[in-house]
Amino acid sequence: MNETEGNIPEERILFTEAEDLLDENYLLGGTRQEIILDNSREHITLTDHMVSQASRSIRIFTRDLDPIIYDRESFVRECKRIAVRSKYCRIEILAFESQRIIRRGHRLIDLARALSSRIEIRRPEKEYEKHLQSFITFDEKGYIYRTYSDRFEGIGNYSDPRETHELEKLFKEIWMRSHVDPEMRSLMI
Repeated sequence: MNETEGNIPEERILFTEAEDLLDENYLLGGTRQEIILDNSREHITLTDHMVSQASRSIRIFTRDLDPIIYDRESFVRECKRIAVRSKYCRIEILAFESQRIIRRGHRLIDLARALSSRIEIRRPEKEYEKHLQSFITFDEKGYIYRTYSDRFEGIGNYSDPRETHELEKLFKEIWMRSHVDPEMRSLMI
């Protein structure tokens, strides 16, 4: 994940070193610095900051739509802001474990039900279940990535075109071979 562009090494920083500077120094599509995340609080803070700057698209690849991160009022409010901004704005979600999501309920599912033309949720085909990672991309510019979806250790970057492109490419490949889960579809009606 720590790729370089040309011969310029990418700078890495611990989230604890960057946290106080987020509001004034970190811009989606502008700040190229890998931020190392160690726990759910850091992941939530970075997600909230990045989604607040997004304006066109969000893509989420997840096992169970991580309620600690995505089932929060502030995140859902920002998703709604993006989704209603224009007819070209999209939120796409690939989630493997729809039964678990449905059983416990989820605010993002409720929003998707209300804005079904802008927010779409699909279930990946079984062949992709070997992918244990979880990630979210923002406006095809920045991302947050976890190697293992059941852990909160990960990395984020506000502006890494190469890595964001690779994550988007993987997402789109799986998206094209995914389907609307019948259980989710019944919720959307």
